[in-house]
Amino acid sequence: MQRLGRRNALVSNLRESAVTVATIIPFVINNERHWAGPETVAQLKLIGKDVASLRDYNGQLAAEISFLLDSTMGLITIDENQSMKFLGVAAQIVAFV
Repeated sequence: MQRLGRRNALVSNLRESAVTVATIIPFVINNERHWAGPETVAQLKLIGKDVASLRDYNGQLAAEISFLLDSTMGLITIDENQSMKFLGVAAQIVAFV
């Protein structure tokens, strides 16, 4: 559980970084006359496409981690329910003896 939580935090940080980079790239492209040439703009556009692809992949990873966390919590709940059933039966037996 802790490992999944840490992975989820890492994916969240990566998502925030991708959003930041995706925000900066259009700004640099729009203001390229001051400090960047046409070759740099072409590279930035390519990086922008890569960041968009990584953001999609990041969303997929986040969904998979959420599924794993939900599944793990469901299994824990099932185990707890079975334990409570056993304790309920044991309490009934002790009450009637």
